[in-house]
Amino acid sequence: MKRSVPFLAALALFFACGRQAKAGPVYDVVADFNLTGTNPLLGNPWLYATEATLGGTLTPMAVFGRLGPSADSDAVYFFNQNLIGPAIGKNTGTTTINLGGSPNLIWPNSALLMAPGGGNNPGSPEFSVVQWTAPATGLYDLSGTFLNLQAANTDLHILENLTSIFSHSYNGSESGQDPQPFSATNLTLSQGQTMQFIVGNNGGPNNFNDVAGLSATITLQSPSVPEPSTLPRDHRLCHSAGLRPATKEGGRCSRRDHAPIRQACSFSTSEHKLSWKWESARETKNIALPASMKQFVQERVSQGTCSSVSENVR
Repeated sequence: MKRSVPFLAALALFFACGRQAKAGPVYDVVADFNLTGTNPLLGNPWLYATEATLGGTLTPMAVFGRLGPSADSDAVYFFNQNLIGPAIGKNTGTTTINLGGSPNLIWPNSALLMAPGGGNNPGSPEFSVVQWTAPATGLYDLSGTFLNLQAANTDLHILENLTSIFSHSYNGSESGQDPQPFSATNLTLSQGQTMQFIVGNNGGPNNFNDVAGLSATITLQSPSVPEPSTLPRDHRLCHSAGLRPATKEGGRCSRRDHAPIRQACSFSTSEHKLSWKWESARETKNIALPASMKQFVQERVSQGTCSSVSENVR
């Protein structure tokens, strides 16, 4: 049967919209760098700041300038007019910048520059912080890399809503840029919660050469994840385990890629020791559950729908 052009166009639009619905936006710490000089910028999820203690009160960097050899080579936020660390900036050029020094500070355009505070900028807070604020509630995936740009002696951290999910340190003796990759999946963030990428001076007396690089993407898996209190009771364990909710009341959880899962749940008489175990050919997880779900888990076990015996489900 012959199809009209409008029909085919509508069909193409339908499938395009379907694909887009499965993948949320990608937030890129380098590509999304705020070049306006206004920090924070209304409606922008990225903030460039300092703090005196890890996870402490943030102070936005208020000075906007550059480090490179020409006005169009980079854009940097600084703590003060000294134009040294704490500082966070982007190489806006098309090539790597060599900023000199001993050793040379090599700044690729694929990474932000992050320099902590220290004794050579008296009164400056120690930590430089790139903070991202979740615009929407959902499940997020994180991936990226820290780099050592100049024989850095720094400590590196990632905090998910002020809880550490990554830490590393450079001691200044690394060869090359010693990339340190990081990744995390199924991070449940509510609107307004934060992800912080932090560089400190590793407790040193100054911040000479303590320059790290950062590249990172945060990807929204699903546009929205209902809060557990709004889900049917049979769906709450799926939500807590980061699984695909059952499609009907009393149904089973499944992986978001629909892969077969074996699942079981268990509980102990002592509080705060509830767990939900699920496994597939790819991975096994034991998910800690809040004590408020103790009665629900006990009910499921007594009903025989959630027991220590694993069941094949989809």
